[in-house]
This record gives sequence, C-alpha cells and structure tokens, in this order.
Amino acid sequence: MLTAIIGRPRVGKTTLARRLANDLKVPIVHTDDFIDRPWDLIPDALLRAVETHGGNCIIEGVATARLLGHFEFKPDVVYLVDNDWVELQPEHESLATMVFNKVKAWLETKPDCIIHFWEASHHVE
Repeated sequence: MLTAIIGRPRVGKTTLARRLANDLKVPIVHTDDFIDRPWDLIPDALLRAVETHGGNCIIEGVATARLLGHFEFKPDVVYLVDNDWVELQPEHESLATMVFNKVKAWLETKPDCIIHFWEASHHVE
C-alpha cells in the first residue's frame, strides 16, 4: 500500500510519517531528500525509491503533491496534514496554495483513494 502525506512546510508531515511507519512497519521515502537534485531528475529518482520498496511505503515531504503528478501510479491513501498554529511565512503562502490546488486536482483523478485529514498537535518533532 502506497501512502502519501501532503502538507505545507512545518505542519507535522514527518511526525505523522514516523508514527504510521512504526505502526504499519513500512519504510518512509522523504521527498526532501531529493531536493538537491535538478528538478527534472527528481521524479525518476523518487519513482526508483518507491519501486525499491515494491510500492509499499510512505511518501512525505513538501514536494510530495507536486511529484505525484509525475507518476502513473497513485497512492492508495493520502493524508492531508495541517496545523493552524504554525505561523505561515510569506514565502510559503503561495507554496501552500499551490500544494492544495494540486492535491485537489490530483485527487479528482483517483476517486477511490482514501483521504484522511490530520491536524498535528502543538508538538512537532
């Protein structure tokens, strides 16, 4: 089962990913680990990382929503993470808008996907 965790910066995506990975006994693929590569190489590198785990893993990171559009396969479960207590920096406002617009458009292509909304607590690891 492929799980994607999507949200704006510093909302608790990695915290949720760690909890789920521990409960489900699956690895995490962090999209942030690919940020140092040229953008056109990231989708292929991420796809290889997911395929390494047979598609049974959790994908999380700020770039997750953007990267999902590059795959022919779609996650079985998506967590949309938010926490209103995090003050959004001005440079992240357009990113947050872009992320959620992409997620909305992307989810229309996968109507059978299970979607969870998760609000992080005030404790972020």
